[in-house]
Formats: sequence, structure tokens, C-alpha cells
Amino acid sequence: MRVEGLQNQAQYNGLEDVVLKLADDSRVCVRLDQDNMDLRLKLQNVRLLVATADKRKEMYTTIRNLADEEIAGRKKCLRIQVQTKGAKHINTALVHFNLGATLLKTYKPTETRETVALLTKAGKILRRVAADDDPCLLQYAQALDGAQAAFARFKEAGVCSAMPCLWPPTAQLEDEAKMVKA
Repeated sequence: MRVEGLQNQAQYNGLEDVVLKLADDSRVCVRLDQDNMDLRLKLQNVRLLVATADKRKEMYTTIRNLADEEIAGRKKCLRIQVQTKGAKHINTALVHFNLGATLLKTYKPTETRETVALLTKAGKILRRVAADDDPCLLQYAQALDGAQAAFARFKEAGVCSAMPCLWPPTAQLEDEAKMVKA
């Protein structure tokens, strides 16, 4: 929200922050973090800010670019690791794991498929070089199970997987069950 139209405390006009709650007397309580204080303002002195479609598209593009940079960095790290330590080194397993975890956060079918392949490879490397009681073996196996389950979701009927998004895919039946509960 943005503060507007204050007469007595004009120094707060133009500041943006969050609405904490609605008060009973048609006022709202707002938190102004820059001054570390709460104000009770009339509704006419508060303008709620909602991101426009263009602003949301810009924010989504920024998030996608950051994710793509992280993925590119992890892929470069994997190439360097394989060149310096070899494909069967324990650190190579860790780099495979990290790249897979990063790709899984994209919630796209192709990246999720690649995640399953990377985590499978990481698990194979780790089983060769790690001790049998290494806790990483369990962690990698659990991560692989999660990635395989996520990938299986894309094959379910009713799952929209054509567009990348910022949340995991859901099945139509799951969505309908949540709507019934609400």
C-alpha cells in the first residue's frame, strides 16, 4: 500500500509498505518499516498497490533469468568437476546432486526428467565411492524418489505442463479436493 493525502503528517505521503489489519472504526493499521512505526490511517489515505500484468510479467522474467543463471553456473561447475576430478569422484556426485536439485525447482517436465538422470548418476557414483553407512546415500535416494514422483506428475491426466511456472504441477483431482475443503 501507499500512503496518500495526509495533512498533519505529510512526511509519510508517498511511503509504501504493508497493511497490518483493518480496525473497527473504518481505519487501517499500517506498518512503516523505514520509520519502524505503525499508523492508523483512514481508508481514503491508503492506496492498495497491485502489480499490473506487465509488472508481473517483468518480475516473472527476472525470476526466470536468475534461475537460468543458477542452472548455467551449476552446469559449468559440473563440467569443471568432471575435468579436474573425474566422473567417479565423490565431489562429482555432489555436483550432480546440486544441479539436479536446481533443475527440479523449475517445475518443467524436461528439467525434471534431467533431474532424475542426474540424481540417478549421483547415486551410482556415491554407491561406488562412499561407505555403506554414509548418510548421503539415504539423502540422495530420497531426493531421487522425490524427483521421480515429480516427473510422474507430469504424465497424469489434467496436469498442465506446457508452460513453465513457479510452483509444482498439480492434478485436477487434487485441485478439486482442495476446493471442496475450502
